[in-house]
Amino acid sequence: MKVKTMHKFDQKTMPIASLHLGEKAIVEVSDTFNGQVEGETLFLDKLKVDKLNPATGPFYIKSTSPNETLVVDIHEIKLDTMGASVVLKDLGVLGEKVENSTKYLYHLNDQKVKVDNQDLEISPFISILGNTPEAPISTGVPESHGGKLDCPSIKKNSKVLLPIFYPGSLLALGGIKAIQGYGQVGGTGIECSGELTFSCSKMMLDSLKNPMVISEDSYEILCSDYSIDKAIHKAANQWCQLLMEICGFSFTKSYHYLSILADTRVVQVVNPNVTVSLSISRKNILERVKIFFEPLDN
Repeated sequence: MKVKTMHKFDQKTMPIASLHLGEKAIVEVSDTFNGQVEGETLFLDKLKVDKLNPATGPFYIKSTSPNETLVVDIHEIKLDTMGASVVLKDLGVLGEKVENSTKYLYHLNDQKVKVDNQDLEISPFISILGNTPEAPISTGVPESHGGKLDCPSIKKNSKVLLPIFYPGSLLALGGIKAIQGYGQVGGTGIECSGELTFSCSKMMLDSLKNPMVISEDSYEILCSDYSIDKAIHKAANQWCQLLMEICGFSFTKSYHYLSILADTRVVQVVNPNVTVSLSISRKNILERVKIFFEPLDN
């Protein structure tokens, strides 16, 4: 179904639809440019910033409460045939060196995109996914509720766990990307519109206060803050709290296991908050942690 978009996560936003736990929804989403760079003639200096990063929703998820965790299953991501990317002055880590803003348009076909006459495999993912935050926040900002995480792990067959701050979750999502490197150093990936299929469930996980992604490869905590150091500190503390809750470990043992098992990765450095990933691969995850999350895999 085609639905309305929003530009701010806010408890007061009226939901566009209600979903029962386990109910599948199929929705259309716009690209993060909100369709502003699709044509050949639009000048990049005319981009309307307040129209960027639209999220489809929010959807009211019934029967959820703050002592629970929302689980979002990504069943399918379908891309439209066109993708767009830009290089803008002052955007990204080298934005001060950009002299002329430039737009790149890409045709997507058979799970591939042609870049400089070479066919590259695409790996579609959702860049914006979030639940009701503790305070209103723009869809372009990542935080503990989710938001614009720009994480390539949020793809088909992944599960995203989100903390619940209010009775009844308000979920919104959007901004498909066909391909993007970790870090997103230039500011954009290949941004696409398309169609998403998802459903929601819930579980008890008191210590989870930040997004977690369970994929075919890993268990991944995503944390965002104004600096990389702050985000890593937050992610390490979150993992330790999880190991203490799930396994009954002391802080010392949790901290030790995290140091020998977890990989730290910078997800994106271009949003108002940076986002980091602290992940443990499925082959190295402790059995007690794996058993705890096992029902999610059924």
